[in-house]
Order: sequence, then C-alpha cells, then structure tokens
Amino acid sequence: MSFNLLNRSFYDEMKIQKLQEFAKLTGFSDGTDIQTLYPLLQNAQTIVELGSGYGRGLAFLKQKGFLGKLIGIERAPHFVSYANEQLAGHSQSHCQDLMEDIQIPHCDALLWLWSGLMEFSADEQANRIHYFSQFLRPEGKFFIDLPFQEVSIVGEYQDEKSLILQQPWGKLYAFQPNDLDMDRFALKAQLKVLSPIIYATSKGYQRKIYIFQKPA
Repeated sequence: MSFNLLNRSFYDEMKIQKLQEFAKLTGFSDGTDIQTLYPLLQNAQTIVELGSGYGRGLAFLKQKGFLGKLIGIERAPHFVSYANEQLAGHSQSHCQDLMEDIQIPHCDALLWLWSGLMEFSADEQANRIHYFSQFLRPEGKFFIDLPFQEVSIVGEYQDEKSLILQQPWGKLYAFQPNDLDMDRFALKAQLKVLSPIIYATSKGYQRKIYIFQKPA
C-alpha cells in the first residue's frame, strides 16, 4: 500500500496556517532542529531538503546565515508557492513528488525533517533513501529526523509502528521505523551509519536525528 498516494489529498487540502499551527504545537516553530544540526551544515555548499513544506527549515537556515545553495522539494503546490514568495533570493523550492525518480542537484547534505519520512510506507522509505542518496557528494550526509518516543500528540497508533492522524480535511497515514529498520535502509543505500543526535523540541518532545554518510 502506497502511503504516498493515500496522503496526497491530505496535504492538497491542508492550509498553510494549519501546518504552521502544528509546528507551534509540536515545538518546531522556533527551528530547534535546525539549531541542533547547524554546526554540521554550516560549511556545506549545497543543501537539499526533502518534503520542505512551506519553507520552515529553509527559512531557519537562512536566519542562521547559511551562505550556500538551499533547495526544497515539496509536492503540494501552495506550499511551494508560499516558500518561494517568502524566501525569494535565498532558496528555491520545486514542486515535485518525492516518489518519482526526479533529478536534484548533487549536494553535501540531504535533510528529511519533522518526521517527513514517516509519511511513506516502509518499502517506500527504503526505496527513497536509496534513490536520493545517489545525489550526495562523497562524504555527504543524509539527516533524517524522527520521533524518539511515540507521537500520540498528533496521531493514533494502529500497531507498534503504524499510525493515523485524523483531521477534518482527511487522514494522514504514517509508518514509524525503528533502529533496525533505519539500519536496513542505510545498508540498502550503501551508506555508513553515524552516531545519531538526540534532542528535544521547545515543547519537550524527544527527537532522534539519524545520520547516514556516503563513502568517500
């Protein structure tokens, strides 16, 4: 079952303001994730964010003074238009579906933030990590931010790893991979697994950033 297909209408119908409200609710609106990662990103020449939404992560990279090239990939057209309007001259977001074999610039860092990976099924997650890793430069890093604990604040678990977020405009289906899953995904992509980063959002929610690295 393709979560990517199931979740399309959820974001097509979701207003930007509602996603911004979710960011405040979960403690992402102040860019704690970017603040945590920035020492590992500041010297990159090119950063690509997968599932960049309304440009939240890109905006915080700009605020931190990042001088390299910033590119966002997002499927929802209204999010892309908003991000490009707000960040004109600082980053460029492209309206593309992450399940398609799209071409992106070669980069020093790939970001998949705020649980975005979870909006794909387990097979889709493995497939997409493998596919996008080809665009990393040698020794480039793939950063994937996931919950360190359960995410019941915004979703209801159906089993140990699967959950559904129900909202008035639709349902969002998600799969939360564990450490063994992530190790398996890295192995398939021939990426080295580095030590993860544990941090908390401003609302106290525990997060885990997995770091995979492409060999030299």
